[in-house]
Amino acid sequence: MGMIGNAKRLRTFLKMDRSFGVKSEVSMLRHGFFSKRRYFYPFDSCHKALFLTDWEVEFNFWKLNTLASQEPLRNKIFFQLMLRQSQLADSSPGLIGSVSDGRYRSLSEFSTLNSIFESKHSVFLKPIAGAGGKSCFLVKNPKEIPGIGNYIIENSAEQHSYSDRIFPHSINTIRVFTLKDGHNEPFIVGAAHRFGGQANSPIDNFSKGGISCGIDMETGVLGSGVSNPGAHPTISHNCHPVTKVDFAGTQIPFWEEVKKLALDLAFFFDDLNYAGWDIYVSPKGPMVIEGNGGTANPNLIQVHSPLLGSKRVRNQLYKFGMISKKRKDYIDRLCQTSHKKLDKP
Repeated sequence: MGMIGNAKRLRTFLKMDRSFGVKSEVSMLRHGFFSKRRYFYPFDSCHKALFLTDWEVEFNFWKLNTLASQEPLRNKIFFQLMLRQSQLADSSPGLIGSVSDGRYRSLSEFSTLNSIFESKHSVFLKPIAGAGGKSCFLVKNPKEIPGIGNYIIENSAEQHSYSDRIFPHSINTIRVFTLKDGHNEPFIVGAAHRFGGQANSPIDNFSKGGISCGIDMETGVLGSGVSNPGAHPTISHNCHPVTKVDFAGTQIPFWEEVKKLALDLAFFFDDLNYAGWDIYVSPKGPMVIEGNGGTANPNLIQVHSPLLGSKRVRNQLYKFGMISKKRKDYIDRLCQTSHKKLDKP
């Protein structure tokens, strides 16, 4: 993996590992994983080689998408304006405007901040640029809007009753990953359903205490949940740790439409080779909040099943330079000779 030969990267990697507050594990690090993965990756049921490593994600992910292809997703206003001018215009909560250091710019029928709240109970603010759910919050009157910073203002999202029943304090999104194949056609790599983990936070971000639930990709039925070490008393969850509502067996409504929306987005933003789409299900169907074209971290999926178990996925990641030929060939042989069914169709 070239870790020993690149001292600078190795120092960076070890520093990142220590920042998670988990005891460093040599057995994890020498295989390219952060130490915390030993607590929630299913290594007991799947061979380690089938997991895309943190080393590959941190240092090879940039090979998938050019900076230019990521730009429409980085700027959330641009992302929403592009959708507005497309056939996907009705697939997002809706852009209202932006606010820069307290100064409002209208991008809708609402000419002033006061006029917004004359007809809306609340709106959602998030930074124009950024990721990870930082500084995102609901606002119920103009006085709550920050006087410093650059924010996009969107309509508040209304989630479907199945999601609200499990955790009503955040908009709970499905992260759907898409990848282009050898014919430049996108396909779905996998998906995970995120649920917020703290009643005082409106976001479902996994690193902020959120729960990631596995999804049966054929049926859209939820499996059990997993959270980061230390976020909750346990790492594995059959039910939500706050509401105590069961995850497993819950059917995601409009599941086929969710998958179609992810593929439609991948077709529309066709410069992206790989993306993670944040989609929630409203009472009327799936809606997209945003897309991630930088490090759309696949750990949300890999806490449930490894990415490289799919031959189609590992072939494409090899062609994009994410994994080496030696590694791809080793997994191919492993899947051919193992008595377990390691490979997916």
